[in-house]
Amino acid sequence: MPGFQVKIVLEGAAPPLWRRVLLPDQLSFADLHYILQIVFGWEEEHLHEFSFQHSRIIVSDMEYMDADVDEKEISADEYLRDGWIRYTYDLGDDWKHKITLEKEVTDYDKRYPTVIKHKRNNMEEDSGGVWGGEECRIPYDEAAVNSLLEAKCVCKPLMSQGFQKQNELKKQKEMDKLLQQIFKNLKIKQKKHSAKKSSDLERKLDKIHSFYEDCGIESSDIPIELLNEEQAAETGQLVFNFETGQTDVEPDLPDFTICKCESNLTQEVLLEQGAEKLIFDYAKYLLIPQNKNRGKKDTIKVILGVMNEHPEYYMTFLDEDMVQTYLSSIHKKAGEAISSVTEKSMVVLCSWGLWDARFFDIHGKKRIEISIAKGNESLLQFLTTQKLHQYYSKRKIISDGIFCILQSYGFMELSALHSKYQKAFGVIPYEELMRYLYIDGRFYGNFMTGECMIDNVPVPFAAVDGLDPELVLEDMKVYGSNLEYADFKNRQLLKWKEGIGSFIPAWNNLAGTLIDMNLVYPEELEVFLPELYLDTLSGLELSELLEIFENAMIDNPKDPMDMLYLTSIWLDMTECWLDTPLACLKGYSRRGLARRTGKDQFTIATDYDEETDIGVDELEGDEQIYELPWTMQQELFYLLSDGSLKKQKAVAKLREIAKGIGRKMAVFEVLEKMFLLHG
Repeated sequence: MPGFQVKIVLEGAAPPLWRRVLLPDQLSFADLHYILQIVFGWEEEHLHEFSFQHSRIIVSDMEYMDADVDEKEISADEYLRDGWIRYTYDLGDDWKHKITLEKEVTDYDKRYPTVIKHKRNNMEEDSGGVWGGEECRIPYDEAAVNSLLEAKCVCKPLMSQGFQKQNELKKQKEMDKLLQQIFKNLKIKQKKHSAKKSSDLERKLDKIHSFYEDCGIESSDIPIELLNEEQAAETGQLVFNFETGQTDVEPDLPDFTICKCESNLTQEVLLEQGAEKLIFDYAKYLLIPQNKNRGKKDTIKVILGVMNEHPEYYMTFLDEDMVQTYLSSIHKKAGEAISSVTEKSMVVLCSWGLWDARFFDIHGKKRIEISIAKGNESLLQFLTTQKLHQYYSKRKIISDGIFCILQSYGFMELSALHSKYQKAFGVIPYEELMRYLYIDGRFYGNFMTGECMIDNVPVPFAAVDGLDPELVLEDMKVYGSNLEYADFKNRQLLKWKEGIGSFIPAWNNLAGTLIDMNLVYPEELEVFLPELYLDTLSGLELSELLEIFENAMIDNPKDPMDMLYLTSIWLDMTECWLDTPLACLKGYSRRGLARRTGKDQFTIATDYDEETDIGVDELEGDEQIYELPWTMQQELFYLLSDGSLKKQKAVAKLREIAKGIGRKMAVFEVLEKMFLLHG
């Protein structure tokens, strides 16, 4: 029978607190909730909910919670395969459990779960959450927990009714993915709602995505010229004509067409199809002052007034391909095909009310009819001038500068961002820089912006996408409250255009190690390293970063070769951890701040506490290097990274440390080999 091996981490706990569990398949979320209560020792006294990496759906017990889906009616299988699941228990203390699928198993023959490994004891109920919570003094008894799971958590497979409900949600989930992608680009935080509450624009964008997905259209697949159904194709199937006795070519018509139609709709009418939040965000992008008495319709009129006066603002979110697509559509006659339209162009042009789209399915052939909004003479006049290239060159320079700064700092107050930009790249008015930040950054999902409370004063900020601003601010109050933002020179910032490794060389060493060990393909690093950099920039502990490697790349952590791999990664990852600027330190790295203050670099911006650090007497003998006591890791790092030490002296030091533990540990045998590799 199939099942799942998952790792469940209590987010924010330091040292890490987690459980590795085997789960049966076809498990309802109601069963998963009950399992988590037992595995983590909770007492089911509070509300809970499930949320997901790739969906806005909230699953819970609908008898008590306002959720999208009842946890009794839906299986967890598809969601486990699709990304992490977050289980939040006690919405006051906010215990967040991140459930990640490690692998699917084909021979799990039980209908109840089994804990196969754990770290740390449970936390006390109602103790305040991970930041101030208390750990149970009673040792975690894995055998007792498994006995309880076997007795109380025998789970029936979710029957067809549950899967029928799940299938009903499939289209909702697909739409969620679409909207997540689109609104990640637009950077609009929506309230969770069902499809019935979607705006006309959201439904239109959903249809656009379905059209491209159903037709299997990629940007590179779109013909230079799409054919109308009436137009003849030059290629097709050879068919014998019995009347003439000759072989004719029967044309193959495309499965989709995109053509122009006539309409009298204006941009104002089309913008009204968008949600109110979207319209107010457009006003914010354009730096239009807020007015509590101005409603959606009046706001649209103000937006169009600004755009008519400054048509160059369109260039901030319309790239050159979109402009050519738009101009091409202007010159088409009704019924003619529109050349090469990417999904991104379609979404942006419809989102800003420049196009309207209508959808048809005629005898199995998909069709979109595009109409051009009336009354955009100022935009058309601007697009036909010779200044277009000048604006795109300027946009690239400004956008690249913002990108380099935010990638370096991670999180910045907007006033500081403006100051650092001018110092590195030249004078620019604050309003102009903000316009590029909001429209170019937020619209295309490069950055996020918002307001945060600093000393009880709301302060606008910008951050790289994926960073948690609230978490950064909490850490900044602890570690960086007295710091000014670090200074980066123009030449240093521009290294970001060549990638992470150019800005921080230690990341190149890590990438080389991973490739040399055949743990990842070079193309995979393009996704993996930026995500890992973001985790490091966010201030994750070194142990948490190493767990990511163990879960993602190491098949058998107890195997000496895999342990050697993980130890090599630990050495390079520690360099990255020390050298990476932190958002909470306002752009300073641990190593850089240590040079400035004289503090030990390993103690800067960490949750290390000597009293809670694992003791030597608690080691079991099978720990990975990142699970050793923190002070011991520091000593080993300096030992291995100091090339001036002679091999014999270093090996003797390793043996001395190992002897001090009082028991044989595999990691020290690996470390001897490690030093021979690096010595």
